[in-house]
Amino acid sequence: MNGMSPKVRDCYHKLPEDEPKPRGRIVLQWQLSKNGKAEKITVPENTTQSKPLEDCMREKLAQQYFPKPRSTSQPRMKWPWIFHPNEMTP
Repeated sequence: MNGMSPKVRDCYHKLPEDEPKPRGRIVLQWQLSKNGKAEKITVPENTTQSKPLEDCMREKLAQQYFPKPRSTSQPRMKWPWIFHPNEMTP
């Protein structure tokens, strides 16, 4: 998920500056297509209450390609991001 971290940071830092930066956790879940593209993206958890941040993250993930799955199945993946006003993980 290292390729997504800079994109998520961009989403976070592009939020309006006149509003407090969100704090909390957003979990994205998706299915990996046979060609390595994220599909069927859902957000099972968003404690930040920031819909713009969630929407931006979903958009960035939809543009992301991952290594193609080795099997013929399309695995489900899930990844959390934790946000603090001055730092983010992972």
